[in-house]
Amino acid sequence: MDDPRILQALGEIFDSVFLRPIALEPQLGPDQVADWDSVAHLGLLIAIEARFRFRFATGEATNARTVGALVDLIARHTSRSGS
Repeated sequence: MDDPRILQALGEIFDSVFLRPIALEPQLGPDQVADWDSVAHLGLLIAIEARFRFRFATGEATNARTVGALVDLIARHTSRSGS
């Protein structure tokens, strides 16, 4: 989780989905964010796809349940597409 561009954009996405500032850390997951349920997770994934202009493969992001895992997944997709 070392791409500041991805982390900054992800922070904006989290703030938008949860309607409040969320301090992102690699290990942050649903257990630490009160409103991070399955619906919010879906909202995060949709916003990530729109922001970074790629599509997750079916089932690919369901196991990405921490900020660090999401950043790594975004990095893999954006490095493939050259974004």
